[in-house]
Amino acid sequence: MVSPAAREQSDTFGNVAAGASVRHPLTPGFALLAGVDGNQRLNFDKDDFDQGTYGATLGMEFTRSLNKFTLALQ
Repeated sequence: MVSPAAREQSDTFGNVAAGASVRHPLTPGFALLAGVDGNQRLNFDKDDFDQGTYGATLGMEFTRSLNKFTLALQ
């Protein structure tokens, strides 16, 4: 017999996502890159199933002639 908590349950949900990033030149050939983002799914009744993710990025951009090189950590 399957527990009632393990059976399919109906609910309505909303999703919210946001993020921002910035590029800040340090010298003519170097720039600092940074960003943050988040995503949250909210169930109206079954709060145990709410999910969220959050992240951040930090990196450097190097420009030489027509080439751009980017190194970033996430």
